[in-house]
Amino acid sequence: MEDFQMILDEISKMEDASRSRERARRWRAIQRKRRERRRKKLTLIGIALCCALTVPIVSAIAAHFLGDTVSASSLALLAADTEVPEEALVGDLSAPRADNLSAIEAYVADAENPENIPPDAVDSYLWSLADLRDFLTEAPKNAPSSAPAQTSPVPSTPTPAASSVSQTFTPKTWSRTITLGDSAEIGSQYAVLLDADTGYIRAERNSDVKVSPASMTKVLTLLVATEKLIKVTPEGVKGMDTKVTITRPVTNYCYTNNCSVAGFSTWETVTVRDLLYGCILPSGADACLALARHISGSQEAFVELMNQKLQQLGISDTAHFTNCIGLYNKDHYCTMRDMAVIMKAAMDHSICRVILNAR
Repeated sequence: MEDFQMILDEISKMEDASRSRERARRWRAIQRKRRERRRKKLTLIGIALCCALTVPIVSAIAAHFLGDTVSASSLALLAADTEVPEEALVGDLSAPRADNLSAIEAYVADAENPENIPPDAVDSYLWSLADLRDFLTEAPKNAPSSAPAQTSPVPSTPTPAASSVSQTFTPKTWSRTITLGDSAEIGSQYAVLLDADTGYIRAERNSDVKVSPASMTKVLTLLVATEKLIKVTPEGVKGMDTKVTITRPVTNYCYTNNCSVAGFSTWETVTVRDLLYGCILPSGADACLALARHISGSQEAFVELMNQKLQQLGISDTAHFTNCIGLYNKDHYCTMRDMAVIMKAAMDHSICRVILNAR
């Protein structure tokens, strides 16, 4: 009997020892996980500190080599894969180029040798001095016969604030405008390459032919919607976080017409910011329609605003839109020159420029 009790005691001790080892093993595992979490936190903190130190350095290098004033916030915006902060939507990064244009204008007024133009001004256009000399002394081909010959292009610099274009912009041809022939390695039969700073066309192919703009229509939709919904104030950008509901008529219209969509769901509530980006990045018809109905109550009423904008831009004689998406219609057309004017107006708008440059 004593031997049996000794065996039971020994078994009990073994079980206690086993439980102690298991508790020790679990505690070591917990400690190991805690150490791993601490290491990850320290690593993330280190990466964040490195980024915080790197952004100003990269900004300074970019400013030195590119000649543009690139802020740390704008570099962070380009690097981030998240929502665009409203603070980054304000401002204009084109001041150095505007200064170069001013330098060229000043030179034309009181100098005779194009070689005296500041090298930075020439480099900003990537033109040779021969190109620049011809450009400064030649009147555009399509200038009105009654108008005096222009000795220099009238620069059209981007406006820093998000405001509508105050005057019309007319692309101009000159002696060095290239007509792209059939042998050129460009697939489209209709094309135009425009220097938006000066207004001169560098190359074109059938740029005056009326065609269906298709999804390029959404650039004008973006411009009109932004002008109606977004306000830029000294305190920041207002209106980006306004809530809009995706209604069933919007999704039904996109399904019926087989439109490309951003993918918003019926009765989903999203921000104006989401709709503006959804209009351009995935070419979302649902985003365009939601904006149109939110602003005007219907697509038809919004299209009237779009055609009014075409009139403000001075291209209503050759451009007319019937929808905000780009669906084919015989009365929905514009030329490539018209589309260049629309694109320039959008790029001159500080909010649209950020959206159109997003990746």
